[in-house]
Amino acid sequence: KVVLFNPPFLSPRPRLLVTGQALSTGDRLLIRNSDDTADGPDNEGFTLYIYDAVGDPVEATFDYDAVGYGALQ
Repeated sequence: KVVLFNPPFLSPRPRLLVTGQALSTGDRLLIRNSDDTADGPDNEGFTLYIYDAVGDPVEATFDYDAVGYGALQ
């Protein structure tokens, strides 16, 4: 899932907290930047992958909180 911040943050890497809902033991989250080229969020957003314990993709609901400063105009 791709999440884009509107407007993008001025700070290059906002702090990000992601919580998966109703995940099973062993499920894991992988957070990449908005264009999926590097680990972690960037000022424009993030891409989230959720995998089960054996590495298969999982569809799940999630919540996130992003904290940064400024907004690109």
